[in-house]
Amino acid sequence: MLKQSDFHDLFKIADALYDTAKYEEAMSAYDNIISKYPDRAEAYINLGNCYDALGDKANAKIYYEKALDLDDNNVIAWGNLGGALYELGDYDASKNASKKALEIKADYEMALVNLGNAYDMLGDKEHARISYEKAIAANPDYAVAYNNLGNVLYDIGKHAEAEKASSKAIELDGTDITAYITLGNALDALGRYQESIDAYNIAIEMDENYAIAYTNIGGVYEKIDMIDEAENAYWMALCLEEKEDDSSHLNYGYVLYDYAMKGEVEKAEALGEKWLEKFPNNSVAKHMVASLHDDEEVTRASDDYVKKLFDAFAPDFDESLAAIEYKAPQLIGEVLDIYFNGQEESLDILDAGCGTGLCGAYAHKYAKILDGVDLSGGMLLKAKERNIYSNLYEDELAGFLKNLEHRYDLIVSSDVLTYIGDLSEVFNGFYNSVKNNGKLVFTISKNDKENKKGYFLHSSGRFVHNEWYIKDKLIESGFNVVELKETVLRLEGGEPVYGFLFVAER
Repeated sequence: MLKQSDFHDLFKIADALYDTAKYEEAMSAYDNIISKYPDRAEAYINLGNCYDALGDKANAKIYYEKALDLDDNNVIAWGNLGGALYELGDYDASKNASKKALEIKADYEMALVNLGNAYDMLGDKEHARISYEKAIAANPDYAVAYNNLGNVLYDIGKHAEAEKASSKAIELDGTDITAYITLGNALDALGRYQESIDAYNIAIEMDENYAIAYTNIGGVYEKIDMIDEAENAYWMALCLEEKEDDSSHLNYGYVLYDYAMKGEVEKAEALGEKWLEKFPNNSVAKHMVASLHDDEEVTRASDDYVKKLFDAFAPDFDESLAAIEYKAPQLIGEVLDIYFNGQEESLDILDAGCGTGLCGAYAHKYAKILDGVDLSGGMLLKAKERNIYSNLYEDELAGFLKNLEHRYDLIVSSDVLTYIGDLSEVFNGFYNSVKNNGKLVFTISKNDKENKKGYFLHSSGRFVHNEWYIKDKLIESGFNVVELKETVLRLEGGEPVYGFLFVAER
């Protein structure tokens, strides 16, 4: 007959193995316990913990669920299951498991943090904040809760509070490298740049291979015009990342653009060659290096480059454009009010390169049908949230237009053509897609430099076009130019960026 004391003795042995990080030996010990005491939920929980410690979240989940089959009221099993589901990316299920744990024990701080994490990933920052604050109330010394609270406060723009929360996390546990990142982010947002740099440097001292610390410190250096330091930090981030991050390549490209704008073109080109040598197949590197010397063979940005660029920008795109006083969608909206007044909800409209829907928001009131097309899936997800589009298509623009003969009364396009040099194909596509007497309204960046091509690839990675070239290509495709206005489209480095607003008619 098995004795209760035997169970406790076996458990002590298994626990000791787990506590000394001998997880595989501990797994064998817990398996042995389960074979003898198959109805003991705690053995399944601890076996799940071993899998969790080894990074096998799927098997951890299985054993937490087995524990719950035996004891549906086990708060630890529900709490641990919530954590495993979070790591597996099943945030809704993680939220539900954590809530179940809290039904059993309302002040269970680990479940409160797991619940906050799930809310955070689901985009519900307010409930995440509430959950972390409840965890802190349950355990005022819970460093992880303070750090996670700091992150969510940063995300909702409460940067001073984020600084306080992350500082408290560091006070409680100075070994958590992520807390220094959170602190650095908050200090950066508060304009306390040197303190932000100091926080990131502490993280780098703790782990010199921590890529995100180099990325973030590079951003601060670039902001305060320490371009050499920014370049070095961004390069370190690129080299340290286990998986190539599109955002890191974009950061590096923009710091080379900074050099070019300062007149240090040779340095930018030399660094670009180094970049291409290490990452010869990266579309961001190829395009940005080509832009440093206006490579005449490049007549449009590659689909992969455009997709990477706007997928990276999508989460904060609207806020970023507001910061540079981006006016193109508004300018198009004003033109629509002139030409289509009284035609509300009557037109078939295409928003060509719709992005997050900034231009569509102005065109929507005139639409019977409003379609949007964009290469970036990330942008289209944002556009879908506006709930104004009849259809959204993830496609390359010129190819998409080939199959749309005379479909639309109106095509609008806000600054999309800045990623296309040779406009022949896309203008032909627009002409094919618009109905007789239909209109094309678009903005495009101005080229101040005369050249035979009529456009050139700027060191920013964007194309700029001459007025005469745009007119010629519109007329060649069959359009009549109805209206042309030179205007400021946005700011860049605090300076106005000029472009054209065109209205053309088939």
